[in-house]
Amino acid sequence: MKVSSNVIIRPLKKSDIGQLVENALAFYDEVKEDSTLGLDFKKRRPTAHVMRKWHSESYENFRKGNSIYLVAEVDGRIVGKADIESVSPDSEVEHVGSLSVAILKGYRNMGIGFAMFAKLLEKAKAKFRVIRTDVYSDNGASKHLLHKFGFKKAGTIPNFRKRNGKYQNLEIWTLLLKT
Repeated sequence: MKVSSNVIIRPLKKSDIGQLVENALAFYDEVKEDSTLGLDFKKRRPTAHVMRKWHSESYENFRKGNSIYLVAEVDGRIVGKADIESVSPDSEVEHVGSLSVAILKGYRNMGIGFAMFAKLLEKAKAKFRVIRTDVYSDNGASKHLLHKFGFKKAGTIPNFRKRNGKYQNLEIWTLLLKT
């Protein structure tokens, strides 16, 4: 799938935090319509202040070299983010990265996720040996993308999340990077 020429995939900048907060809060609204949305949410929507603090901490981890963080920008708007963060910096498992990807509704299935994955995993080879991510069993689009990049399902935790009165299984997927 070809990504539109007006999509820019680039490293995170501190000035992106405001848009990332807006996007994160938009996902809270979207989950009301789509229970398969792969992101986990607090029972109550956090304030913008709380989300800004969380994204600022993520930026600091990126700045310190503990993560790789990319954003997708379309016409000046951040429409997606992808990051791999060390599960435990400065430890025996610092070579293991935890992958997270989120694309705004209206920008999915356009190749943005694929392009972000490709760039992120290329950068990850210099920092990580193992990449892991969690995906809910009903998130077919994410599992399809993981499979395309060589991720393998490592296991399932049954009934991990309860959303809208229904339990959902969590799948753990891993990729061993070639060095």
